[in-house]
Amino acid sequence: MPDHAEPQGRLPAYLDIGRAGLAAIVRHLGGDPGGATTLAQLFERLDARRMEAGSWDPLAQALGLDAQEMEDFTKAARRAVRVEAGPPAASDEVAALRWLNWLERVQEKQPAAGIAVQLPPPGERALRTGQQQVRALELILRGVIGETHGDQQRLLARLRELSGDAAVERWLAVADPGDVLSGTMFSDLGRIFAHKREYPQHYAALFAETPFLSLLKDKRGTLAAFLEDVRDIRNRLAHHKRVTPVQIALLGHYYHEVVKPLQDAHDDGVLGVNPDGYFDASKEELERHFQRVADNFARLGEDVQAVRDDVAALDGKVEEVRKTVERTGEDVRTVRADTSWLRRHQRWIGLGVLALGAASLFTLRSTESMRGSVTSIDRKMDTVKKEVSADPRKELANNGVAWKESEFIGAISRGDTRNVALFLAGGMRWQLGYTGKVLEQGDSKTVALLMEHPELLAREDSDCAQAMGRARRWVPGSSPLQAQQLSGDEQRMLQRFCSRPQDIAYATKQYESELKSHREARAEYDRQKAAVKPVPQCEAAEMNREGALINEAGGFNPMRRGTSTPRDELLGEVYVGISTGLLDRNKLRAAVHKYCTDLVEKEPNIDINDWSVRANEQILKAVKS
Repeated sequence: MPDHAEPQGRLPAYLDIGRAGLAAIVRHLGGDPGGATTLAQLFERLDARRMEAGSWDPLAQALGLDAQEMEDFTKAARRAVRVEAGPPAASDEVAALRWLNWLERVQEKQPAAGIAVQLPPPGERALRTGQQQVRALELILRGVIGETHGDQQRLLARLRELSGDAAVERWLAVADPGDVLSGTMFSDLGRIFAHKREYPQHYAALFAETPFLSLLKDKRGTLAAFLEDVRDIRNRLAHHKRVTPVQIALLGHYYHEVVKPLQDAHDDGVLGVNPDGYFDASKEELERHFQRVADNFARLGEDVQAVRDDVAALDGKVEEVRKTVERTGEDVRTVRADTSWLRRHQRWIGLGVLALGAASLFTLRSTESMRGSVTSIDRKMDTVKKEVSADPRKELANNGVAWKESEFIGAISRGDTRNVALFLAGGMRWQLGYTGKVLEQGDSKTVALLMEHPELLAREDSDCAQAMGRARRWVPGSSPLQAQQLSGDEQRMLQRFCSRPQDIAYATKQYESELKSHREARAEYDRQKAAVKPVPQCEAAEMNREGALINEAGGFNPMRRGTSTPRDELLGEVYVGISTGLLDRNKLRAAVHKYCTDLVEKEPNIDINDWSVRANEQILKAVKS
C-alpha cells in the first residue's frame, strides 16, 4: 500500500544547491556573482546581464534554451526567490525542486556552466516506488474519468467534444472493446483530466477544500503542470533513461498532491475509484507496464500523434484566416474599382475602409499568432523526437554490448564515447577509479562525458585517496626526478569530486608529511656534508685510531643488506684483509685514502629530491581551488 505521508522535506539543502546553481549560471553568462548571497540578489545579477544584452534572447542562446524554455526558466527562478524570501508555504519544496530540475536541464545542455545539483542518488527501492507511482497515476486517471462519465456512449461523446474526432478514432483503433480509455496514453489522460471545460465541471470539487495544488495561481493549472512533469519522468523510466534524484523527489510530491485528495474522496464515499488499489504491483507487472509504454512509443509515440492532431487543427485555423484575408482583399479591390460610387458616398466608404483596415490588421495579427503556434509545435516535435529515441540499454544490446559493469569499464578504457554515453544515459554508475587510464592517456572526451554525470558517481571512502595517489607521479626519464604536472582533466576531476573537507584534510596531511620528510633529509644531508674534512685531515684522523678502525671492521657483517655507504665500503675492505691475513699498514692506508677521497668527491647517500613534495603540493592546490 502507498504511504500518503508528506514526503520528507529538505528545503534548506535544496535552496543551497539552487543558490550555487544560479551563481554558476551568472558566471557562465559573463556576470559576477561575488557578494550575492541570496537567490534574489543572484537573480538581480542575472537580470543585469539581460539588460546589458538587450533581451533574454542572447542569454537563452548561451544556455541552450529556446524562448519558451527561457520564459519557464525565469518563472521557476522567480518562484524560488519567493520561497527563499517569503513566508513558509505548502508548495515551497515543490517550487525549489522544480528550480533544481531546471538547473539540471541547463547543465545537460551546457556542461561548461559547471552547475552541480548533487543529491544522494535514488536506490533501487526509490526507483521502484517511482515506477509504482507512475503506473498507479495512469490507472487512477482512467478510473476517475471513466467513473465520471459512466456509459461508454456518453464518454465517447464527451471525448469527441474535448479532443476531437481524430484523437478519439485513434484511441478506438487500439483500445480494448468497450473501453475507449484503454487506448489513451498518459498525456491524453492528463489533457482530459485537466481540461479547462472538464476539470471545473467534474473534478474541481475533489480538490477544492484541500491544501494541495497551490503552486500556481489556480489548482487546474498546477494539476496540468504536475501531470506534464510526470509524463516526462514516466517516459524516461520506460526507456531506462537516467532519472535524477530531483525528478524522483518531484514525483513523490506530485503523487501525494494529486492522489491524496482522491483517496480522501474515496474514503468519504464521494469517489468509487480506490486509488490505493492501483499502487501495489510486482516487479513483473511493472516490467510489463513499462514495456507496453515503450512499445507504444515504438509504434507511434503518444506525443508525436498529439502534436499531429494539434497541427491538423491549427492548419484549419490558418486556412480560415487565409480565406478571410483573401475575402478582405477582394472587398478592398471592389471598393477601389467603383470610383464613381465612391465619390458619391465618400463618407460611408471612408468608414468602410477603416473597418476593413481594422479587420485586415486583426487577421494579420491572428496569422502571426498562428505562426507562433506553429513554431511552438515545431519545438515540441523536436523535444518529442529526443524523448522517443531508442532505449539506451536496447541500443547497447543491438551493438552487441551487454549491460555489465565490466563492459562499461572497458568502454571507458578504450575511449569508446558512443557506448560510454549509452551506459550513462541508461543510468550505469561509475567510480573515480575507472578514470585512471583515460586521464593518463589524455582522453578529454571520455572524461568530459563522465563529469557530466556527477549524480551517477558511486562514492567510496578511499576513492579520492586513490585518485590523488595516481596523480602523484614523476616525469618518465627525468634526471633528477621531476614531478609530473597535473593535466587540465586531472585538475578538474580533483576540483569537482575531491574537494570535500575530508579530501582536503587528506591532501594536506600527505603534503605536510612529504614536506617534513624532505626537510629532515635535507638537514641530515647538510650535516653530513659539513662534517666532511679535507682528505689529509681525514686520513690522519683515521690512521691515528688505527686499532679502533680494525676492531670496528672485525665486527662488520658483509652479508647484511642495506644501503652501501663509503664507510661500509671501507669497513668491508678492511674486514676482507683481516679475514685473509693479507692486511698490512700500507693496504690499510690505501683503503683509508680511498674512503676519505670518496667522502669529499661523493654526495651523501641521502635522497633530497623534492619531486614528491611538488607533486603533493599541486594536488593540494587543485582540491582547495
